[in-house]
Formats: sequence, structure tokens, C-alpha cells
Amino acid sequence: MTLKKTPIDIETTGNIVCFKLPTTTEVLEQSRQQDEETPRLNGLVGKLAAEFLGTCLFVFVGSLSGLGTNKTNGIMHAAVAHGFTIFVLASSFGGVSGGHFNPAVSLSVCMAGKLDALLLMPYVIAQLLGGCVGALLVVVVTTEEQYHNILGGATMPGGNLWYQNVIVETMLTIALCNTVIMCAADTDTNMLAPLCIGFTVALDIVAAGSITGASMNPARSLGPGLVATIFLPSKDTKEIWQEHYIYWAGPIIGATLAAFFYRCFFASDKRLVE
Repeated sequence: MTLKKTPIDIETTGNIVCFKLPTTTEVLEQSRQQDEETPRLNGLVGKLAAEFLGTCLFVFVGSLSGLGTNKTNGIMHAAVAHGFTIFVLASSFGGVSGGHFNPAVSLSVCMAGKLDALLLMPYVIAQLLGGCVGALLVVVVTTEEQYHNILGGATMPGGNLWYQNVIVETMLTIALCNTVIMCAADTDTNMLAPLCIGFTVALDIVAAGSITGASMNPARSLGPGLVATIFLPSKDTKEIWQEHYIYWAGPIIGATLAAFFYRCFFASDKRLVE
């Protein structure tokens, strides 16, 4: 930290020149004011780095979990992998950025008034980039056959009608965003918040993994989809994009509804009994 030069008052009495030095309190107050005026660039970079790295790891681990031996075990592998990964990442980075790793969660927390609106777009960009890098790393560590078998980790609907898939993603995202807001964003004293969030992700995947893949996260779906389009034949990836909108529409609607419910019924000032 570099302090500004402290002004020295000069008083003249007859032929005597007196120098009035600032007191320690005045110097400390000037330093404090200077710190407040300095842009918190390092803090912003740290938040974005946490969201980027966290999303990268989440997509990487989540995509590799698709290498389960069969459909049933694959869902359980995905549930455990995603749930525990979110638990670890939220515990690690929650104090830095809030530990969202999900554009839908950031949107919901922002709409709930728990995230500065100016941070929303940088958060989303960092998360989407992190998802793409995580998906690229999956290409690096898998064989061609393994990568093809999991379609690069891309989330795929299981054959239900489009509106059923949107409803499923909406409900799952409501559950996730509600847990994040109530357990983490609404209070900073809940030590069980990362565990609650991890369990919510795992249970959502167990419940609906066979229907939509239980994405709840546009970054989790976009990154693997884009990378798979580059490294797999077009005939294998065309289906990824036919209903990709499900993984944006459902989470965005769910995030909005979760924030709405919080604002209307669950916010701290709404829980006061007069």
C-alpha cells in the first residue's frame, strides 16, 4: 500500500517558523479513506477465478462420472460425483465467491438480493468458460471410445415430451436454488450449507437423472455440448442441440421462481412475527 504524502501545516509567528505534523490518528484515518477509494480489483479477480475453477472441476468430474458400467449404476455414480464435488467446492470457495458454479444459481441469488447485480454477468461468463475448459480436459484424459460412450459428458433428455423436461429442470432448479439461498446466501452462519447443497444436487440426480440428466446448470450442459460438437461426428451430436434449450429454459425459470418465493415469503424481514 502506498500512502499519499501527508500535508504539513506551516505556521509563522514573527521570525519563527513552526511545522505542525499530523497526528497518528490523522495518518491512520487518511490511510483508511485511501483504502476505501482503491478499487477492489483483486477481490473481483479472486471471485471470478473461484467461479471459473470451481465450474471447471465440477464439469470435469461430473462428465467423467458418466463412465458408469450401466444405466442404473451410471445415475448413482453421477449423483455421488456431482453431490460430493459441489460439497467440496462450496466448502472451499464459498467464502470467496459464494460458491455458485452455476449461472442459474447466480441469477437466483442476484434476484434474491444477495449478489451485486454488477457481478452477475462476470460470474456467468466465468462459469461458462470454466465449463468449456472442464469439458476440454475430459477429451484429454479419455480414450476415443470412452469419450464417444459418454458423448463428452453432455446432458441428454431421456425421451419425455419437451414440456415435461422443462418442468423437471424447473422443479429441480427450484430445489437447488432454494437450498442455496436459504442455507448459504440468507445467512453466513450455517456451517452445513455446503453439505445441504451437495445433498440437494445428489438427490435431484437420483430422482430425475433418467429423465433429463438433471442438469440444473446451463454451464454443465453448454460446455460438454460445445466440445463434443468439435470432437465427435455430427450425426452423434445433433441430438444434443435439438433440445438443448431445456437446459436453459428450465433452470432460468426455476431460478426466477426460487428468488420470487424467497422475496415474497422467506426473506428475513418476512419471518418476523409482530
